[in-house]
Amino acid sequence: MTFRLHTWIVLSCVVLAIPSCAAWPDPEVLVVEDFEEGLEGWTTGSDVPEDPNNPGHPVAWSVSPSDEQASGGDYSAEFYLDGRQDDGTIWLAREFEIDSEGAYQVNILIDFWSLDASFNTLARVAFYAGTAEPAAEEDFNIFQAANLEAGWHTYVFGRNVTVGQDGTLWIAFGISAVWETELTYFIDNVVVSLTPLD
Repeated sequence: MTFRLHTWIVLSCVVLAIPSCAAWPDPEVLVVEDFEEGLEGWTTGSDVPEDPNNPGHPVAWSVSPSDEQASGGDYSAEFYLDGRQDDGTIWLAREFEIDSEGAYQVNILIDFWSLDASFNTLARVAFYAGTAEPAAEEDFNIFQAANLEAGWHTYVFGRNVTVGQDGTLWIAFGISAVWETELTYFIDNVVVSLTPLD
């Protein structure tokens, strides 16, 4: 088990106050992504408002590989969103096929780059885990502020998901606008893992 995964499990035990955490099996790592090969295997998504300066069209946004910042290697995923309408969420999503149905804790760790720390919440980090592809901002957990510090910061997210007979699991992460400004962030070193709860 990697140090990052071990740290996540310890944090989960503390936050969730799980007394039997030591007995949990090691998580199954579904993917470790550093974006050195681009966005292959990932799907981009958005729920953004209309651009008032360009009626009938959404505000500008993009998710793309970039060599401008990297937590490891040479590349990361760059998230750009015109948040001047004080609204909008963009993300990367991925589907997995799980061998056995049942209850799981889905864990997502990401390294997240912000230009500055801010006492104002300019944006929030968006996370999702579930059995259907996310389609709208309300599908996401957006409780963690994006500008906690300048440079790289590791975020963790966990959610219990019951996987059905079809074995489908979706995860996603991205950014959600809060403040009326243009937003650029980078995400790297993504680890997605699965721990059975049954």
